[in-house]
Amino acid sequence: MSAFTELPVLLTIIGIVLLIVEFAVLGFSTLFLVFVACACFGTAILQLVGLLPENLLWSTISVGIQTAVFGILLWKPLRKLQNIQQAEDDQPNDINGIEFRLSSNLSPATPSQHNYSGISWVVELDGELDGEQNQELTQGTLVKVSRSSVGKLFVKPVK
Repeated sequence: MSAFTELPVLLTIIGIVLLIVEFAVLGFSTLFLVFVACACFGTAILQLVGLLPENLLWSTISVGIQTAVFGILLWKPLRKLQNIQQAEDDQPNDINGIEFRLSSNLSPATPSQHNYSGISWVVELDGELDGEQNQELTQGTLVKVSRSSVGKLFVKPVK
């Protein structure tokens, strides 16, 4: 017999394909395919251990019931996992770590400007890193970008 004619093996292959589609193609945006994949795996296991007959009718009934059960049990945890996001002002990017010289004086009260990649960025001191809130940097000081947010570069002096 071929692997594709044995129902538990076929259900396992269908489950794997559904997970690949969910994660690779849809980017974990719909949870339904995850529930159906889990139900396919569960049905295959029940058939392999002999608790469920290996026929299409019982397989369909089992996948349907298990999809509903997995949906009820996993909806909230997977939805919470889907909604985890990073803070807006701490996004990973290629700008962090770039060094440049200030074009004007920089203090907590007076931000500076820096042109990078065709964008004029507002440059501010990163007081979160060293706690040096009252520090003033003069024009020409070498600084390093420690973090960034929309339109802003937070810098610290290079020592």
